[in-house]
Amino acid sequence: MPSGMWRFVHFNRIPTRDSRPCYWRAGGRGELLEPVPALPQRAVLIVVPDFAIATRDAYRWLDESGTLAQAAAPSPRPESWQTVDQHAVNSFEPVLFVRYPMLQELRARLLRAGAAMAMVSGSGSALFGVFAEETTAAAAQHALSDLQAVRMFRVRTLMTEPDWTETGIFR
Repeated sequence: MPSGMWRFVHFNRIPTRDSRPCYWRAGGRGELLEPVPALPQRAVLIVVPDFAIATRDAYRWLDESGTLAQAAAPSPRPESWQTVDQHAVNSFEPVLFVRYPMLQELRARLLRAGAAMAMVSGSGSALFGVFAEETTAAAAQHALSDLQAVRMFRVRTLMTEPDWTETGIFR
């Protein structure tokens, strides 16, 4: 895979020796790692429907759709939440939304409630919305409280700028 091509981009928390989080962007099939800067803290609302989606099934649907083989466009380093919002993609969403319309509706409701971005997490079934303010996330949770078949959790992103030399990978 050429340099700069990042497929299935996600962020991982890797603890350092002193247990502070480091953030990495994984590319390729996970074999490419690049440190990313810590972004300003944001409120997150996690919405978990009362049904599960087998990862095996989600990958099979993705494979059957033909989108798994398509090359991902290069994405820039996430230097801001705006960059994350503009470039974040979950390749599973199209195949999941066809089979589980509730997921698409939940995503739309998170966005209408003020989320700067909202996506299915991994292969589902949980979704998350990222909010600039805690009060907006709380209002969104209240706005979605009419939903009977979901659990919701309000959390915040971590805000730590790691010292990359402490990882032992970069010196």
